[in-house]
Amino acid sequence: MASGRDKDKSELFDIYCGELDVPLIEECTLSLECKLRDIYEMESHDLCWRDSICIQ
Repeated sequence: MASGRDKDKSELFDIYCGELDVPLIEECTLSLECKLRDIYEMESHDLCWRDSICIQ
């Protein structure tokens, strides 16, 4: 098995474009397309607030 750093493994999957024109993997049980609404900077981490656009 090769690392994704050393070899492009994208050809292993059937890919399609979702509503936001981003690549999604056909074989995934669940696909979520989201738009970033806001980022809240906190002391220890950042909290990303998103809107779900399409759930398949």
